Amino acid sequence: MEKSAAWDRAGKPESGAIYDAYIKAETDWWNARNDVTNAQAEKIQDRIAQQEAPIVGLTNELDKLQNKAEQTQTQITDLENQGLAASKYQYKNLIENGNQQLANLQAQRQMWQSIADLRAEDKDFGTGSSEYTKALQNATDLDSQIVELSNNTREWQEMIDTGLELNSLQTAMTGLEGVATSVQDELSLREGKGLVPTVKQYQELAKNGEDQIENLKRQNTLLAMQQSKLSTNSSRWHDIQSQIQSNNSAIANMTGNIANWNKSIAGIAEQMGSTLLSTLEAAFNESVSQTGLTTATM
Repeated sequence: MEKSAAWDRAGKPESGAIYDAYIKAETDWWNARNDVTNAQAEKIQDRIAQQEAPIVGLTNELDKLQNKAEQTQTQITDLENQGLAASKYQYKNLIENGNQQLANLQAQRQMWQSIADLRAEDKDFGTGSSEYTKALQNATDLDSQIVELSNNTREWQEMIDTGLELNSLQTAMTGLEGVATSVQDELSLREGKGLVPTVKQYQELAKNGEDQIENLKRQNTLLAMQQSKLSTNSSRWHDIQSQIQSNNSAIANMTGNIANWNKSIAGIAEQMGSTLLSTLEAAFNESVSQTGLTTATM
């Protein structure tokens, strides 16, 4: 069937009323499409604005939380520098603060990721735009903070569960070792003067050794509790295992020392008994000699 007007190779009318109608229809279609596209772009911008609005407030809140945590950390450091122990209450405050920081950081990360996704959808930006790259970088930058804070929170909980007591035991052990060294020095001094060590000194060493063993056993219990929460492939698991083995060696050595000190106590007691018996016999013999009595006449 013949057309009423000439058509070009692309299938468009070349002139006339049909051509004008075609151009108008095509223009209307493109205008409608642009209107839809612009409306979508405006919606995207509105959604981006909604995501960006809370970030400033969250950042300010995060700064306050971090400042508060730094104050608590400073208090703990000052106590440690004075040789004092921090309290569970201080670590509980750090954990509560850390959880609030984590919630804040995770909210910011989600918002920046949403902004990046929206930039990718926006026809004026897309994944190649600097706006998209910046939003995505802001999101991923928060990941390291989240991981670090999560690790810190676990460490603070560990301090509450085992760390504070472990530190206290290690401080007590240092004191026990100091006392044992002092007694050993006294023994060496007596021996240097040709004097026999006293039973009391050996008893002090034995009691001190028993206290050290109990201390080390409790340390190992707490270390095992820490170890149970770690992967056997982690370097910290192996560090703890080395400490436990070292403590076990110290326990074995101290057990041997205590046995030797108890033998020395028994030896001194035996020697004292023998000396006393000899003294009594000598006194008795002297008495017999002076009175002229004999065992036969008594």
